[in-house]
Amino acid sequence: MTHNYHESESSQKDILIKNLTEKLDSLANRVQHVEGSKRIRGLNYEDLCMHPDIELPEGYKLPKFELFNGMGDPKAHLRMYCDKLVGIGRDERTLMKLFMRSLTGEALSWYIEQDPRKWVEWVDMATDFMNRFGFNIENAPDWFYIQNLKKKPSESFREYAIRWRSEAARARPPMEESQMKDYFICAQEPQYYDRMMLVAEKSFAEIIRLGERIEEGIRNGTIINLEALQATNKALQSSGMSENRKKTGTVMMA
Repeated sequence: MTHNYHESESSQKDILIKNLTEKLDSLANRVQHVEGSKRIRGLNYEDLCMHPDIELPEGYKLPKFELFNGMGDPKAHLRMYCDKLVGIGRDERTLMKLFMRSLTGEALSWYIEQDPRKWVEWVDMATDFMNRFGFNIENAPDWFYIQNLKKKPSESFREYAIRWRSEAARARPPMEESQMKDYFICAQEPQYYDRMMLVAEKSFAEIIRLGERIEEGIRNGTIINLEALQATNKALQSSGMSENRKKTGTVMMA
């Protein structure tokens, strides 16, 4: 009887331990489920990374990419990017994986909003990229616009030159450096144009420096500001015509 009693007591303990273990396991599963439900979906490495299985060649040193911010020529950026990655051969998946490193600003924001898994091949991603930023090329200024781009009264000559050069870089068809200089000089007012023509063979930077010296000369009076002179003459002529009308009116009344 005693033997059977001890066996029964041991069996009850085993059952109790088993029940407690099952309850603890169930509780742990519930806690894990609750914690898991708090996680934001789509943040796994596989969700965020394009081709997470790709490993760069051993010893490969990443180049310093030119950054594209959503402005300028997107096709030119694609060419520069591919040229930087000549060392990896024709591995399109690596090209696609590293492309984000060449983007900044609006272009990077656009890329982050995309689902990279939709791009099976490089040309898929490049096509979407061109569709998004190709507007920059379609609305590029022509040479006539560039030649007639004048300095604003509110900007210094250097600010104007930087703005002009930036617009000229977008022109279609593209302009050579020598053409940029010629068109820049032709865009100037007479007091700038006459002096710049004497140094047309110089670099663009030297022409800008000359423009700043001319600007300083106009400011301190050593160079006549033809625009101001013409405005003054026009005002004097207008004033004279007004006086003549008054005199004529007085004579007629008399």
